[in-house]
Amino acid sequence: MKKRTLTFYKKKAWKELSVYVRIKDVDERGYATCYTCGIKKFWRRMTAGHFVQGRRPSIMFILDIIRVQCIGCNLYRHGNLNRFIPKMIEEHGLDKVLAWFELAEKTVKVAPKEYQKREEQFKRLQKGCKRWGLVNS
Repeated sequence: MKKRTLTFYKKKAWKELSVYVRIKDVDERGYATCYTCGIKKFWRRMTAGHFVQGRRPSIMFILDIIRVQCIGCNLYRHGNLNRFIPKMIEEHGLDKVLAWFELAEKTVKVAPKEYQKREEQFKRLQKGCKRWGLVNS
């Protein structure tokens, strides 16, 4: 049996978090609204974007800093931070936002079991979103 890497578990956990972020606020047709530009698209055509750049383990799975974004904002506009950051400050306050930026600079080690726990956590959260039948079990 092939030994699984830390990256393998991290990717699996991220996949489940990404699905959860994209489906948690969809409308009855499965459309999600981009947090930064407001465009509506089917949830599978959206992404889960961080307002703190880097995808470091210290911040990668903090739901408070991740929002649904269209591909244009998340990838081509690199998060569309000129809109993302002010909205996050309005929602959470400047002190909290600055704390997240500080946290992003910290080095943390995450064990494979922690990633497995997170994967299961996000799968459970998705179950509350299945009322629309959007995600295959």
